Amino acid sequence: MELPPRSADSPAWAKVGLIAVAGFVVGVAWPRVAGWKLGPDVPSDARAATSAREAREKKEPALMATTQATAATSAAPGPSGDGFEVSAVEITRCRDAKGKVVDKCDELALDPLLQPRLRDLTKCPSAIGLTGKVQLGFDLDFKHKALKVQRAKAKLPRTTLDGLTRCAERALSGVSLDDLAHEQVRYSAEYKLSFGAAPEPAKDEPPKDAKPDAAPEAKAVEITWRTTQVRKEPKTGAVIARLSKGAKATVLEQRDGWYRIEFGEPKKQGWVFREAIGQ
Repeated sequence: MELPPRSADSPAWAKVGLIAVAGFVVGVAWPRVAGWKLGPDVPSDARAATSAREAREKKEPALMATTQATAATSAAPGPSGDGFEVSAVEITRCRDAKGKVVDKCDELALDPLLQPRLRDLTKCPSAIGLTGKVQLGFDLDFKHKALKVQRAKAKLPRTTLDGLTRCAERALSGVSLDDLAHEQVRYSAEYKLSFGAAPEPAKDEPPKDAKPDAAPEAKAVEITWRTTQVRKEPKTGAVIARLSKGAKATVLEQRDGWYRIEFGEPKKQGWVFREAIGQ
């Protein structure tokens, strides 16, 4: 029996080295020299994916903001497209810090603050199918920074008026009076709301078929009521003075049962109801 020599058990390291070099050339070096890509470049691909994700995240908030702004603009009611009108605010009375009624009230910039909220009354359940005019008053107390809605007034069922009042209270809740310029402490004001009505013609362009009341001859009259309110405009105008029974005045004009009179010293003018002067 012939036994192999001990040197035959040692590996042929030279061959192993040649095989390793050949494998490196074929598997790694040559593809790089030839410009071939056998697999993804993990770090580079990860950076590209991260950059793309960050770009999308930056665009999405701007896109959402633009979409929301567009939706809000399109949802905002027009001034009269829905048949609903809100008049300018009218200050009917004001009191100073001592609670004394002031003859001449300053103007309050309430319209930009309250008109947009009052337009939400078109969504009120009590306003569904409603047609007509509603007078909505409220009190402003700057000492306590409070706004209180008065009960709506109109020739409508009481339940409808109560429902509109509750909707108005919700619409005006949270209104802040902090930044509103004012001279007095307490004010009474009102808005006139028109539901389902076409816009009224401008005052300087009356309807062609309108017939103005005949102007009466100027004549002296006397106040017959115990106390009579003199208003700036007929029926719903701001109260500008109060006359006691027996006060003298001169009638200047008549309109729908209201008379424009001249009274006092110095002379002032305003409107009183016909029965207050015995007409």
